[in-house]
Amino acid sequence: MERILKFSVEILKFVGFLRLKGFAKDKYFYMFMIIPLLLYFALYYVLLFMPTIKINTNSFSLFSLHFLLVQFFVVSIPEELFFRGFLMQLISEYTGNRKVCYFLSYANILSSVLFSAAHIFTHSLMWSMSILFPSLIFGYFREKYNSVWPSIILHFWYNIIFSIFISCFYK
Repeated sequence: MERILKFSVEILKFVGFLRLKGFAKDKYFYMFMIIPLLLYFALYYVLLFMPTIKINTNSFSLFSLHFLLVQFFVVSIPEELFFRGFLMQLISEYTGNRKVCYFLSYANILSSVLFSAAHIFTHSLMWSMSILFPSLIFGYFREKYNSVWPSIILHFWYNIIFSIFISCFYK
């Protein structure tokens, strides 16, 4: 039993799940939390004035504690543990953590491409390709703080903001 516990702790260390320090004081982390708000807010108002698009004014009634828990525990945590925690870390060790430029590593790019490709099964091709940029942001913070928690929080936040935006167009 003790060996299983030690092995479990080592896995959690490997994927960066046990490190939680530093990113809460990072102004860039908060900047990347504000960017999707500004983007979707601007896009919402552009689409609002298009005559063929109907806006749902009751959109926020779609959200519940259940929805938030599913987004956090079933979507954000598992995806980030696999793509940024396990896969990115494995690629990083294989490539020697080489950088393409000062903030992008080969591991981040490759894991982000795979993350985007995995979304083809649940999203359109265009949307799957657009996931690449946020994925690179998640990977950047994963590498910067050697923790998967910043990417989990950003992933959860981006999913919530996107869901609110999309729900405005469905009744």
